[in-house]
Amino acid sequence: MICYFDTSALVPLLVDEPTTGEARRLWHDSDRVASARIAVVETAAALAQAARGGRLSQAQHSEVRRAASYLFDRTDLVEIDAPLVHSAARLAEQHALRGYDAVHLAAAMTMHDRHLVFVAGDQALLRAARSAGLATAALEN
Repeated sequence: MICYFDTSALVPLLVDEPTTGEARRLWHDSDRVASARIAVVETAAALAQAARGGRLSQAQHSEVRRAASYLFDRTDLVEIDAPLVHSAARLAEQHALRGYDAVHLAAAMTMHDRHLVFVAGDQALLRAARSAGLATAALEN
């Protein structure tokens, strides 16, 4: 099984959240994991926000940043190019998605693999993925 993790599914691998157990199970059950390269930036921003908000100490923030690097070394990252951006813009309009959610959906769709499972915590994004013909796994609180 190939799992495409959007950022809402990657962050629980690094920071304890109600969906951490399910995210870890899907990660470990996957033969391959993919995400859009933009997830590197989104994850760094989410971890920095957690540190600024007091959810992570400075030492914990340093530790999860190293863990994120390890995680991304094991993730097939889909590059963001002009055709993907055009597809994402169309998907954003069609499904009323936020910008980077549309990028994640477009990136997953470029993989053209019938064994791909789109993993996310955002219900609107999951509905759009199902509408696009992708199998999904919801990380729900």
